Amino acid sequence: EANTIFHLHNTNAVLVSMLYPGDVFSVKHLQMVKGMSGFGWDDTLEIPIVENRATEDGISELILETLNKGFKADCILIRRHGLYTWGSSWKQAKIHAESLDWIFKVVLEMKKLGVES
Repeated sequence: EANTIFHLHNTNAVLVSMLYPGDVFSVKHLQMVKGMSGFGWDDTLEIPIVENRATEDGISELILETLNKGFKADCILIRRHGLYTWGSSWKQAKIHAESLDWIFKVVLEMKKLGVES
């Protein structure tokens, strides 16, 4: 149940959405994956990526469509835009946002160094 939703224009999220051309960003075995509700060390965090549109109304149909696909992660990346993340409280949504920023930053650094994520 989402009682709080954050819409963020996070630079790291934008870059990750651009560097991973598919419709899902996946990562495993990074510490802060555990910061996402329902995920542990051995779980693969799969975050759907939807294409950006000119307005939030234009994006909303894509978001609804993606939510109906049953992804476990409480977040969606919007390519070249940012992300949405949510939680049962503002504290949980904040933990998700901070965890995602850390994950994205580490993955971007790994990519620069040629380390597979």
